[in-house]
Amino acid sequence: MVKAEKKETPIKNLINYLFGDVVIWYIVLIMMSIMYHYRSSLTFVYGLAALIITVVCFKIFDYIARHKFIGSGAYIAVFMLFMAAARYCIGQGAQEYPISFGIWFLTPQDALDYSRWYTMAMFLLFMIFTVSVVYYFTKIRYRVFMNFLIFIIPFALYGKEYEKMPTIYIILLAVGYVAVMIKFRQITENEKTVILRKSTLWKSAAVFIVIFASAASIVPKPEIEADRTILEQMISADQFTDRLMEALGVFRDTSTGEQFRSFNDESILYFGRSGEPLRLKTTTFSTYNYENDGWEISDADKRFRYTSEEKPITSPETGRILKAVAQAAEKDAYFAEKYGLKYFSADNLTEPATKKTELYCLLDGTTFAPVPTSLVKMDKPQNTDEIALIRSGLVYCVDDRFRYGETFSFEYSSDDFFNYPENKAIADLMCRDDYYDLIYDAAIAINSEEPDLSEFLIENWRDSLDSDVQLDYGKNAKIYNLACEITKGLDSDYEKAIAIEKYFTENNYVYDLNYQKDKGDNAEDFIFSSKRGVCYEFATAMVLLSRAAGIPARYCEGYNMYEPYDNDRLGTNFVIKTKSAHGFPELYIRGVGWMSFEPTVASSESMKNGASTTSSLAFAGILVIAAALIFLLAVKLFPTISHKFFLMRIKKFTGEEYIVRIMKRICLLLKISSVNTSHETAELIKEKCGVNIEFTAELFDRTVYGGTALSETEMEAALNDYIAVYRAIQESKKRKNKRTGELN
Repeated sequence: MVKAEKKETPIKNLINYLFGDVVIWYIVLIMMSIMYHYRSSLTFVYGLAALIITVVCFKIFDYIARHKFIGSGAYIAVFMLFMAAARYCIGQGAQEYPISFGIWFLTPQDALDYSRWYTMAMFLLFMIFTVSVVYYFTKIRYRVFMNFLIFIIPFALYGKEYEKMPTIYIILLAVGYVAVMIKFRQITENEKTVILRKSTLWKSAAVFIVIFASAASIVPKPEIEADRTILEQMISADQFTDRLMEALGVFRDTSTGEQFRSFNDESILYFGRSGEPLRLKTTTFSTYNYENDGWEISDADKRFRYTSEEKPITSPETGRILKAVAQAAEKDAYFAEKYGLKYFSADNLTEPATKKTELYCLLDGTTFAPVPTSLVKMDKPQNTDEIALIRSGLVYCVDDRFRYGETFSFEYSSDDFFNYPENKAIADLMCRDDYYDLIYDAAIAINSEEPDLSEFLIENWRDSLDSDVQLDYGKNAKIYNLACEITKGLDSDYEKAIAIEKYFTENNYVYDLNYQKDKGDNAEDFIFSSKRGVCYEFATAMVLLSRAAGIPARYCEGYNMYEPYDNDRLGTNFVIKTKSAHGFPELYIRGVGWMSFEPTVASSESMKNGASTTSSLAFAGILVIAAALIFLLAVKLFPTISHKFFLMRIKKFTGEEYIVRIMKRICLLLKISSVNTSHETAELIKEKCGVNIEFTAELFDRTVYGGTALSETEMEAALNDYIAVYRAIQESKKRKNKRTGELN
């Protein structure tokens, strides 16, 4: 009597269909990796939707494949349905979102607010394209190259916006791609195809996987650099300013420099009108932490100098300290005699020129204005009630925030003070141990006749109270010794600063935007080991080396205004973008005041010498290949090594233990179960490899069950049986490999 076949339920059929078709899951992985770029929090929702749509579409496509004439019309209907749904979503999005779908698609997503309708439209468009192409080039006409093009779509999508794809998606996509290739290269059996030697094919598949994984690491991801300036101007800044400011992260109480590595897009922040490129400052940090390689704002960075509701903000021009000291020496003979300044005259100084610049703000909600590093005066913005000058040279909005459309007007000192030999010679006289005593006494000497100038010197003297934190380099012996070596034989602060600034360009340091520091790395590692980083590492290193050399220093963040751009409507000639964000050091040069320096080497150097993310991936690919070769070599040599090792160890045993180990070893080599009797085992061995071990089987029974001791002759005979089995197995493998080669 034959039992009736059990009927499959619809649910069971569906489960079998889902888990039996790797192509379905491959499409789901592609869609999830794409949608993570547009809305990471809804990735699994889109993945579930992709799964349902793929199953439905595959059922329709299966019908189309069986009915070619009717099927063409059915596919057109499905395609038009997707297009209609996508068009509806785009129409709804256009009503809710201030920009068109085309501009939204081309603009970096981190610069935009989320649009649910545009994102749904993108999902539908990618969905119909992916499910159609993958189905056709797997189930209808398999093509490796076309499937590879589909495979790299997510990588291209992330690469064009300089965004990092999550590692889990990279791994799963690679596994899915290889699984599809294996399935459609007929490594699995079906009613039409019978695999003669599965093991050989699976070994080949394993080799292919290794090669593919290595190639995926070594071949760089697509990187597209596009000028989106026009597009970004068409977008209302109100829609994405807050996100940009959060992303840029230059207005925080701490900084680790990650913003310089994470964001390199073209979003416009300011337009500028200036006769020259400028370095602008928005934040200063004075406390460095070696443990987390981070800077923190200290009291020295946030003390107000004064506030103003009506008048412009003014700051002393470069060289004013020297002028004040010179006036004190001229007016007070005792002061001049005490400090050896009898011939110290302000007439010998050449004042740097005062220049003007204007910035037009495209941000909404900034706390600090981007000020030139040698600020002299800032006109009060029209739409701001009260502003304040911070002692670190920053301009702060007291009651509210600077708004979109605000105009900042500045006057600043040119940076050519030390281009004049007489200025340098006089400034060098100020490099003395009693400098701050000199400043205080000079303020007292001119207090009665020049109270404003005296107050300015007192403020400068008060800045010396911050010198402890701004001279702190963590008492790092290696940094101190290097600072002494760099500045050996130099006396003035300015000469030391220039020597430290040049040290980086002359000692093979590399600017590399893609370099990722190891966990725990800090400024010491950058200076002495990696010599690779972005402006953050260079500026931090110069600050610490300068402090070790006895020069007060602080770390600053802001922007480099260097990119020309003509804006006819505003009359500006420079543009500041997100990628213009920059970190740099400021040093206190005695007699002159705070000056900014630029230790960061040109970014073009990284193109010549720098290792990038792709080179790191290439190195990973080489490691994959090396590991695979080592593994394959180990697999190849394992039988021989294991055999030799067994021959060495068996000599240590006698009696029952000896014969038991030999029988177990033979059974292991031929994969024979231990449930058989010794004589059944001997028959199986003879059947499998043609070697007769009946004598060894008898020795096993006599020793294990009869308790008879083995003689040396019997032990040698049993060992010879094992060796004969081992050799027979090796000969059998050689014959099989030879036949396989002849068939191929």
